[in-house]
Amino acid sequence: MIKPILILLLILAPLQQDQHLQIKLPDQWRYEIGDNPAFALPTHDESQWRKIKVPSLWENAGFPGYDGFAWYRVWFLMPEEMPTDNLYLKLGRIDDVDEVFLNGHFFASSGHFPPEYETAWDQQRLYKIPAKLLLMGKKNLLAVRVYDFSISGGIYEGPIGIYNFPGILDLKINCSGTWKFCTGDSLNWKESDFADSKWSSAKIPGEKEIKNQKNPSGIAWYRKKIKIPSTLAGENLVFALGKIKDCDRVYFNGQLIGSTGFREKNHQQNNFNGFKNIERFYSIPTRLVHFDAYNTVAIRVSTSFRKGGIYRGQVGITTASLVEKYKRGKN
Repeated sequence: MIKPILILLLILAPLQQDQHLQIKLPDQWRYEIGDNPAFALPTHDESQWRKIKVPSLWENAGFPGYDGFAWYRVWFLMPEEMPTDNLYLKLGRIDDVDEVFLNGHFFASSGHFPPEYETAWDQQRLYKIPAKLLLMGKKNLLAVRVYDFSISGGIYEGPIGIYNFPGILDLKINCSGTWKFCTGDSLNWKESDFADSKWSSAKIPGEKEIKNQKNPSGIAWYRKKIKIPSTLAGENLVFALGKIKDCDRVYFNGQLIGSTGFREKNHQQNNFNGFKNIERFYSIPTRLVHFDAYNTVAIRVSTSFRKGGIYRGQVGITTASLVEKYKRGKN
């Protein structure tokens, strides 16, 4: 559902971690419109499928005007001696929703398919590859199920490949991309039932102009509704917010779950020193979570500079054990 005027604005913000391409995937994949669970299986006959360049919008690759489900398939050789502990699949950006299968087994997704449709067209796909699904020294099948609601669709932006990311934080739910955004301040904005439809939008991570003559307080808010599956019900969930310029308070379904460096009054520039370099991790009390339903995250930020906000790092929901693993890897 990319609007044409927005295409030029889609700038791929690189992750800060070291990244090393391990397997370059072919730029020609097999492609078929429609939807069939058998399309994920290695035994499925793909000989009649069309070829498509990846990445590209499928409307520009011979399928103009098509909206709905489609599948991509590609084979790659997995070297027998390659370490598998930190392998990630980069799929760039996909319009709108995707599920990813390796050798017939589901292992990752972004967005939500109908009937509870939710687009993830602006999110970078970075999926940890389960080592147990890889066939070492053999050909492996990667299959991607995609749903496009309207206008343009497909795996439209790279880079595409299998990378080694040492020390990266594993996210259960990727919350980067477009959030609701408004400068100014009101505690009503933390409430789940607050109507934010008239707010503007902001890309996370990324800086926004916050402090100016119209907003001398340097305060702004972000809001997003996030669906959390019941498969995470037994986990100690944590909201990761990357790095923020400069101070923040985070509310989950209207309740404060964490804060870093916030000053209510008379905040001068030296009050903010050091906060922008702190990675934020806030525990989410299980009693606040609505599983298999939407949850509202509201983030109040303050800066003494013209630009600020959630500017760098990974943003999403993870677990306490994965945060500890990530921190150990950095030490």
